[in-house]
Amino acid sequence: MTFLARPAHVLFRALWNRLPISLQSGLIYLGAPKVTMGVCAVIADAQGRLLLVHHTLRHRGWDLPGGLMRRHEDPASAVAREVEEELGVRATVGPVLHVDNALARRHVTIFYQVWIAGEPRHDLETDGHRYVTLDEYPQIKGVEAATWVQKHLLPAMRTEEPR
Repeated sequence: MTFLARPAHVLFRALWNRLPISLQSGLIYLGAPKVTMGVCAVIADAQGRLLLVHHTLRHRGWDLPGGLMRRHEDPASAVAREVEEELGVRATVGPVLHVDNALARRHVTIFYQVWIAGEPRHDLETDGHRYVTLDEYPQIKGVEAATWVQKHLLPAMRTEEPR
C-alpha cells in the first residue's frame, strides 16, 4: 500500500504527530469551541434571606451579584472582585454551590456561597439591593427561577462562615 493510498485518518495522524507540540496546541485552540465563564455570589443574611442587586449595565433587573470572569482569572477571585465592584464590600468566598452550563449560549456560571462584612453600597453597576425571602423570590424572578434556587443552591449552602 502506498503512502497516498492509506485512509485519510491514518495520513492525518502521521502528519499530526510530526508537528511540534506548540503548533498542535495552537491548532486545537483555534478549532475548539469557545465559552464564556461567569460567577455569581449567593449571599444570605442571618434570617436566611438572599441578597439581590438591581443591575444597571447588563440585563437590567434584580439578580444575584456577579459577572464575567476576566481572562486568566481564578473563579474565586472573580466572585470576590464582582462583590466588591457591585456592593462595595469585601467578600469571604465559600464553597461552590452549583455550576450551570448554558449550552446554547456556550456560557458556564459558577455559583459560590459568599459572606460579606458591612452594608452594601451602590455604584455604576448597581442602583439597589435587597434581601428577599424564598416566598418573595417567585414574584421577583419567577416561579421557575425560585424552583431552580431551591433545587440547586439552597441544599448546598452552609450556615457558618469559613474561618
